[in-house]
Amino acid sequence: MMEKLIVFVEEPSMEAALELLLPQMLGDATFQIIRFQCKDAC
Repeated sequence: MMEKLIVFVEEPSMEAALELLLPQMLGDATFQIIRFQCKDAC
């Protein structure tokens, strides 16, 4: 069984969308969304 899903996103809009969608898709599984700016740093 999955302990925790970690998702990396670049856009704040994707973070907001996943905050709404992931609980519905994963049920009781825990998740963490990490926002980073690879476009500027790479």
